[in-house]
Amino acid sequence: MKRISSTLSFVLLVLLAISQSTLAQATSDAVRGTWEGLKVIPPGDELVGDLMNGKSIKGRISSTSDTTMTLIRGKNTTDFDRPDILKVYRLIPRSTKKGALIGLGIGLGTGALAGGIYASSGESSISDEGWPILALGGMAGGVGALIGFLASSGKRKVLIYENK
Repeated sequence: MKRISSTLSFVLLVLLAISQSTLAQATSDAVRGTWEGLKVIPPGDELVGDLMNGKSIKGRISSTSDTTMTLIRGKNTTDFDRPDILKVYRLIPRSTKKGALIGLGIGLGTGALAGGIYASSGESSISDEGWPILALGGMAGGVGALIGFLASSGKRKVLIYENK
């Protein structure tokens, strides 16, 4: 029983440590929000933004010069002058792996706790074997991983340029 609890605790600790390492993957503050930050975006990345006239833009970046940003929209390319652009955001896919791992960890912990409470209540005739902890931990871990995966799908907007 103590061996299973120790193993589950170790697994949860490892999962939490892994998820923290992926948080450091962001654009540096020195570049974020400037035209220079927009110039380093590789061609093909998806961008959305707002123009000074209130219209929205969306497309894949083709190129950026000191005065113009070119977006590919469908089969057409469109140039936008720097003074006409209010904000530009880069669309970055969210890490579904990270969300699934966090959900798995939370589900495993919650299920193992519920299984431990059930096993210690004395209602189970074979509670000495620890099967309720494994069964409930596994089921709750699967449900948690699915919920985490679904919750983390989609794209997030990261500000690349803002005309101040």
